[in-house]
This record gives sequence, structure tokens and C-alpha cells, in this order.
Amino acid sequence: MIMKMKILLAVLLVVSMGINAGFVYVLMKQSRIVKNPACGWCDMSMRGHYRLTKEQAETLEHSRLEMVSRTAAIKEEMKRHRQALVDLYRRDSIAEPALDSLLSLLVMDQIALEKEVFRHMRDVRDRLDPEQREILYLQLTNELCPAMDAGCGDKCNECPDKIK
Repeated sequence: MIMKMKILLAVLLVVSMGINAGFVYVLMKQSRIVKNPACGWCDMSMRGHYRLTKEQAETLEHSRLEMVSRTAAIKEEMKRHRQALVDLYRRDSIAEPALDSLLSLLVMDQIALEKEVFRHMRDVRDRLDPEQREILYLQLTNELCPAMDAGCGDKCNECPDKIK
């Protein structure tokens, strides 16, 4: 009888440990997936990657939020133009001038958006020290690497300046 109790306790202990490990795994996985999207530069991984001071992170985050606010109207306009393209697509026949007009509007919106992002990135650059700027330049270069779209990851040989 005592032997059966010991075996039963051992089994319950193992099951309990498995359940606890499962809870810990789920919590850890969720903490990696669910991040505060409202705080890009203040995120500890961003601060650590660029070696930002707390003041720099707060200033850059304020600048980012201003840029998001400035670009919101442009993004809404782009959304309306894309919806108009969908409406045009649903028609039996498409008038080329209408298509050209919508595409021109979308291109103009995209240019306006790119300008705002470019201006913001210049503001970011101006707030970084030379070492932090190099990290930013390498990051931007990596994002432009054509092989990264192919999913080669760290095996990229096309961009010699790639961060490893």
C-alpha cells in the first residue's frame, strides 16, 4: 500500500510539473508575441540594439508618434484609393483613364508618405551619436538587401556590410 502511494505521488508530481511547464511556456510565448506597439523606441530591445539613453529613447519615441500622426491622413487617403481600385476591379469593363487616375493618386500618396518617413529618419539620424548612426546605417542597408527577401537570413553573401 505504501509503495502504491509513493508511485501515485511520483506520477502526480510529474503531471503537476508538466502542467506548470506548459503554463510557463505559454506565458513566455505570449510575452514575446504581445508587445506594446505604441512604444517603438522605448522598447528595451530597441534601446539595447541602438545603445540609446533613456532620454534619447523618449525623444525618438515622441518624434515617431508625431510622424505617425502626420502620416495618418495620408494612409487613410491611400486606403480610400485602394478601395476605389477594388470597386473598379469589380466592374465588367475598366476605363483606362479611371485606372490611370487612381494609380496616379496612389503614387502621389506614396511619395508623400515616403517624404514624411524620410524626414523622420533624418530627424532620428540627427539625434544619434556617430556609433549609433553606424548601427542605423547598417540596419537600413540590411533592409535594402535584395537577398533578404529570398529568405536567406544570415547566409546573405550579396551584402558584405550585413550585420551578423
